[in-house]
This record gives sequence, structure tokens and C-alpha cells, in this order.
Amino acid sequence: MTRVRSADLSSRSPIRRLLHVAIAMALLVGSAACGAADEAPSGSGAQATLEAGQVQFRTKLDQDRSSLVKAEVDYPPQVESGIGEAATFNLSMVVPRQLAIATPVRPTPSPSRTSPTLTSAPFFGGGIVDLNVISGDSGVTVVALSPEKQPLLDPGERATWSFSSTGTNPGDYRLAVQGTVLDQDSSTPLVQLEPISIDFKVDDNLGHKAAKTGNLVVKVALGITAVLTLAGLLGLTWRRTRGRHTAK
Repeated sequence: MTRVRSADLSSRSPIRRLLHVAIAMALLVGSAACGAADEAPSGSGAQATLEAGQVQFRTKLDQDRSSLVKAEVDYPPQVESGIGEAATFNLSMVVPRQLAIATPVRPTPSPSRTSPTLTSAPFFGGGIVDLNVISGDSGVTVVALSPEKQPLLDPGERATWSFSSTGTNPGDYRLAVQGTVLDQDSSTPLVQLEPISIDFKVDDNLGHKAAKTGNLVVKVALGITAVLTLAGLLGLTWRRTRGRHTAK
């Protein structure tokens, strides 16, 4: 009897082991699924978090915009140069010492009080100003001679931008001034400068006229030389022919 019972128990041991392993795996899978369910946020929760972040971003931008102050931008209403010559000009912005909270209004250009060759327009300062001048004409090239991004933060502070423009053909062109106040030192715009235009006149300069006149003189001289040479050859041929007839 003892031998039979021991053999029966030994045959049941592998089955019990398999049952234990299956139960342990089921418990592990169930606990992992519960943990994943607890950690994964619901779709509505993620959307709410995103919307809350957007609201905070917009609120911060509104607060930064409200801290801007009225400033002025001085620019030349017109610049002139000859063909191929660079015309250099400056644009400057200043924050007045008596600060006034900015109120969005369209700028009305008016003659500058400091210089008759400049025009002033209201602008909003209080941050990093990104200013550039462009031209839509292929024959006009504008080059920035100073950093495009400059700080304009404290009362009485002035920022100056320098540019040069060159035209390849005579005519009247228009340059566009583009300005943006950035949120601190980032690429997020707080407010943009209202459109400002600068007239760019390219004259047929003396050097270009002299070159054209010189080319014309050379062409005329070559033409006269060619005519005289041809006339001389014809005269020589005629004299030779006449001399032969006389000898006969």
C-alpha cells in the first residue's frame, strides 16, 4: 500500500506545479493591467490639461501686452542714391521717460520735432524689438548693417537700426519697414508695427552718365574711323584705276 500511495502522489506533483504557475501568471497579468489603467490618463483629462495650458499662455501674453508702453519710431520718409550706389539710412525707436500705458491705435505719421528729414510714428515698446526693411522689387537690394533684434525696455532707452539700399536701374521704389515686439527673448510676437513705407529714388548718377557718354563717344569715334578708313581705301582704289587708264 505504501508504494502505491507514494506513486500516486508523485504523479500528481507535476499537475499541481502547473496549476501554481498558471495562477501566478494570472495574478501578475491582472496586477499589470490594473497599474496601467491607473497610470494612463483619460482622453478628457488630457484635453483639459491642454486647454488649461493654452489659457495660461494667452493670459501671460495679455499681461505682457498690457505692460507695453507708448514709444516712437523715427524713420526717413525718402532716401536717394545713384545707380549701383548704396544709400545708408537709420531707423530709431525711443521709450519716453514719462511712461504711458499703451493703447492700440493706428499710427499717424507726423513730421519729427528733432529733424526735418525724419518722420515719427507711434510704436509700442517694452520688449525685444525685431525690425527689418525689405523691398519687393528685384532691382533693389536692402542690407541690414546692425542687429535686427534689439532691446527697448527702460524709459529713455533708444535703439537704432542701420540699413543700406542699392538700385540697379533708375526709378522710384518703395521700401517696407517691418517691426515686431517679441515676448522677452523668444519668437512669440506681442504686437506688430503698423505698415511704414520709405520712398527710395534711384537717379541716373553722374558716374553712370559719364560711363554712358564715354561709351557713346567711343562708338562714334570708331564709326568715324571706319568711315574714314573706307573712304581712304575707295580713294586709293580710284586713283590707281585712274592712273592705269592714263598710262594706256
